[in-house]
Amino acid sequence: MASPASPYWAVGAETLLLRLRSSTTGLSSTDAVNRLQEHGPNQIREQARLTRLGVLLSQLRSPLLLVLVFAAVASGLTGEWADAAIVLLIVVATVGVGYRREYSAHTAAAALQAHVRLQTRILRDGRETSAATESVVPGDVVVLSAASIVPADGIILEATDFFVSEAILTGESFPVEKHPGVTPSSSSLRDRVNCIFLGTNVRSGTAPA
Repeated sequence: MASPASPYWAVGAETLLLRLRSSTTGLSSTDAVNRLQEHGPNQIREQARLTRLGVLLSQLRSPLLLVLVFAAVASGLTGEWADAAIVLLIVVATVGVGYRREYSAHTAAAALQAHVRLQTRILRDGRETSAATESVVPGDVVVLSAASIVPADGIILEATDFFVSEAILTGESFPVEKHPGVTPSSSSLRDRVNCIFLGTNVRSGTAPA
């Protein structure tokens, strides 16, 4: 029998649902709201905002640029001022182009992230509905199908020809078949065939989890 300290992949679905005070029909809307207030939104903590100075410093850390700066200094010390000026001009141009491209890319990515909000099929009040991924809370039952992005770590409750791509986590190029069950506490990530993981994507089949 699993102990209370057993990880979630090493206990049965019924036991885990009891721990989370949930059921196979999901949570009520009221319970979900309370849990969202208690645990906060289901999202990875944002990184510190990238500044213009930060982008510039990242460009200056390039080993090649440091070599060029050293070459310019050496040329200046030997009196080769023309060569030093040319090298410094190359350095400035390279840093300028790299800075503009990197900052523009980061700005565009941040703007896209701010406008894109993923939706997840979820059971609330015993009915399947669509909700923002950020609103998923512990104890929720999500309904996954082909092309779904897994919104959080969890376990499979049922499965029908359910295959998930976990390449971003394990490097495995082929989709992994997932099914209900229990795996040992010591199982590695790739061996937890009863689990789903945040950010992976469903390739085929259906499963509530």
